[in-house]
Amino acid sequence: MWWTILPFVLVTVAVVVVPGFVVNFAAGLRPVHALGYAPLTSVGLISISAIVADMVGVGWSALPVLGLTAVVAVLAGALRVLIARRTKAPEPARALSRPSERPPWWKSSLGWTLGSLAIAATLLTIDGVRMLGAPTAFSQTYDNIYHLNAVRWIVDHRNGSSLTMNMLTGDGPAAFYPSAWHDLASLTLISMGSPEVTLGNNALILVVLALVWPISCLLLARAIFPHTPAVILGTGVLVASISAFPYLLLGFGVLFPNFLGLALLPAVMALAVSLLGLGRGERYDSYPMLVVGLLGMGGVALAHPNVALTMVSVVAPVMAIFWAAQGIRDLRAGSLRAWAAAARVAAVVALLGLAYVLFRALHAPYDSLWWPVSRSVSHAVGEAVLLAPRDTPVPYVAAVLSLAGIYAVLRHNRYWWLLGCHCAFVFLWIVVSAVTVPDFRNFFGAPWYNDNFRLASLLPITAIPLAALGLEFVLGKADDALGVRLADRRPAWVTGALVGVAVLALLVGTQVGNKQEMIAWVRGHYTVTPDAVLVDSDEYAVLQQVPEIVPPDGVIAVNPWNGSSMAYALTGRQTIFTHVQYPNDPDKQVLVDSLDDAVTNAEVCQALSDLGVGWVLDFGNDRLINNEDRAFPGFEELDDSPGFKLRAESGHAALYEITACALG
Repeated sequence: MWWTILPFVLVTVAVVVVPGFVVNFAAGLRPVHALGYAPLTSVGLISISAIVADMVGVGWSALPVLGLTAVVAVLAGALRVLIARRTKAPEPARALSRPSERPPWWKSSLGWTLGSLAIAATLLTIDGVRMLGAPTAFSQTYDNIYHLNAVRWIVDHRNGSSLTMNMLTGDGPAAFYPSAWHDLASLTLISMGSPEVTLGNNALILVVLALVWPISCLLLARAIFPHTPAVILGTGVLVASISAFPYLLLGFGVLFPNFLGLALLPAVMALAVSLLGLGRGERYDSYPMLVVGLLGMGGVALAHPNVALTMVSVVAPVMAIFWAAQGIRDLRAGSLRAWAAAARVAAVVALLGLAYVLFRALHAPYDSLWWPVSRSVSHAVGEAVLLAPRDTPVPYVAAVLSLAGIYAVLRHNRYWWLLGCHCAFVFLWIVVSAVTVPDFRNFFGAPWYNDNFRLASLLPITAIPLAALGLEFVLGKADDALGVRLADRRPAWVTGALVGVAVLALLVGTQVGNKQEMIAWVRGHYTVTPDAVLVDSDEYAVLQQVPEIVPPDGVIAVNPWNGSSMAYALTGRQTIFTHVQYPNDPDKQVLVDSLDDAVTNAEVCQALSDLGVGWVLDFGNDRLINNEDRAFPGFEELDDSPGFKLRAESGHAALYEITACALG
């Protein structure tokens, strides 16, 4: 029943909101803005505190997060007061206006924003529930072997540091892996004292999907545009209308780190828009923006580095170029001094140099880029225009509105940087999807592993604000037409009614039809079926019996390619492998090669003793994840080998207790 996940969702909301709000408010943001940017700051605080906790030898829990939050909040607040005194500037006002001057909430931009968020959260929560299918569902994909086991590993070892993710390396040197997602999910589980990894992970999916993503997009819309009902309410509907994000990454991969990073990216962009003055929306003081931006970029980098690189090497340079161009125009108009315009140009040149260095330094090695070209140039262009990359369902209404938004940019000569960023994303999508010149493709696609699924998910980031602008443009034309017809007799409610009808039409046009295909596709990846690619019905039935049979300290031999290593995440019992990319280990290799010869092979018994293994899951070697062909000869004939006592069985899946060494 879905009510079982509600406590996990509520705790996850607190995890995602509270630390960031405290620091944002201390840095000088008004309460509503501090709350809006809280997820961005919280992810940074939590992922950084996991690293710090490991460095100082403190176990991972809420305590390091609370400690770092308190320290950063005190420092941010003290520095804010010091800056205010040095500059003799008053501290930022905590209220927008006196209560008597405020309009009723339903007539204010805040009221529209809350209404828009309510619409988005409702739509996305419904979609999330339908995609997951059950509160304990889990993705039947290659990467989820790692993700769920990593959450369990962090809970068990009380170590969430992205710098020392030893689950992949065993006793070898510590490896870096961006663990912000796993830190958030594990923090919820540790705070609740719960071992239910699937509930913790799914709660985070729902919170990022239905809260973090729409808030992030609304922050960007409010930074770019004047706060009209059409733009704000339209954004709330549009965030749940384009399949390329957030739906695609929940089915493919499964790419939880990218999903989290991209959900935060619009909020980072909103900070940059406000800092550079590229929008016509709300502005903030520079100091709190820098505090939130630094922590937020740290969180984005520890969610997934390629999202941070997208901001630094793609979005920021485009924004900076238009910022410098605006400075030159202001210089010619006499509203900006020459030294200030020169400083802008110099800053842009420095940023472009940094962007290039980071772009080259942080990309994947060319020899590891195995994703092939998958479509023609014309096909890729058409998918980009229709906002339907990777053959995702065409969001016709959003696509038309985004084209209207592009026309509005050209017509009114505003928001060129937004169009520039969108064109940059489209360019990267086309290059990686369709260009057949290897060096050219590798240069631009290496930071994303030449994986066009990741680049497909970038398109909605800029398409949504363009579509919101397009909606405003179309409604403006309709309103003008009504104004001409009704002249001075037009009642004040006509414009409001027009917006209401448009939003209702937008809801109907975006939430029925094609998007449902994507929801069904994602759900298929979270459903245990007789032919599921990772854990099928027989295998899941056996896994459900494992906690009753295998003692808590029991260790199970598994073949990670057939899904049996999911026993660690789903039951808490140790497995010899937790992911397919396991490190070389002589004892484990002996079991891979010769486990079924345990009665006659002393080397196998020694390996079992060294590893503490007393159990084995046999899920067969016929259907492996990603259709791999991996030999595990030691697991081939367990049912006919002496020394293996059958303890649970369902169809082709079985759990054996290893008694061979006692017999020998």
